[in-house]
Amino acid sequence: MLLPLFGGYVSNSNISLNLGGLGDYELKVFQDEPATDYTIIGFDHSGSDIIFRNLALDEGSDWYFTNFNDPFNAATIGGGSYVYFNQFDQSFTVGLGVFYLGVNTGLVISGNRAEFGWVELLNTGTEIQMLSNAMEYGGSGVNIGIVPESSSYALCAGLICVMWVVLIRGKK
Repeated sequence: MLLPLFGGYVSNSNISLNLGGLGDYELKVFQDEPATDYTIIGFDHSGSDIIFRNLALDEGSDWYFTNFNDPFNAATIGGGSYVYFNQFDQSFTVGLGVFYLGVNTGLVISGNRAEFGWVELLNTGTEIQMLSNAMEYGGSGVNIGIVPESSSYALCAGLICVMWVVLIRGKK
């Protein structure tokens, strides 16, 4: 699992799924951890398909179809690992049930964006529901569908301390 050691991780608050707006549905994501600047995309829903409709003309956000536990970062995005959800009026089959979208955004119009996140959605056939989401700000990426527990950070800190002690003792 990727651990965003140098970034802030926010779960279930910085992405929302709203009705209406730029399509039948709108995904709103905050581009900064304090949740003061957001961007949106709009899409329609028809049975087992979602149809990309529109996006906000600001710094923007890039959305991709992903799977649970996929590593989602600049390298996997740049390597073409995911289908880009941005083609106006194109229908994408997601099927019935749970599906995931990864998002890459930031406070820049182009260039390196260091904000990564994901949203877990449920297609019931008659509506889209958001089940969970997370954003990681200023780090190296996320694993789709995974929220690191605070104990993960404590474990990493403990391992760093043990390695430091071993290095210090080894120099004596």
